[in-house]
Amino acid sequence: WKNKFNMEDTMYAGALTQRLITSGKFISECDSASASQYIFTLSEKNMFSFLENSSHRRRLEKLKLEEDIRYCLTPNLAPVIPILEDNYLKKI
Repeated sequence: WKNKFNMEDTMYAGALTQRLITSGKFISECDSASASQYIFTLSEKNMFSFLENSSHRRRLEKLKLEEDIRYCLTPNLAPVIPILEDNYLKKI
């Protein structure tokens, strides 16, 4: 958010990294992917609570958007993960 680190995007990156690695179609030797996967692993049992002290969650709560936060933290709403191949998005 505003070109700064934020926890929820890092958790998402970790969840995506984990899913891609599990698919067998992605290998990561990148520290940022490993770090994001570690953060996701720490948070995945209760992401809402994990974000309790994050600046973005506090900001959204002040805007009365708590239900939006919960919705955004709901895993597996989309049935596919797209990848870019030959300038086209394709599902894994």
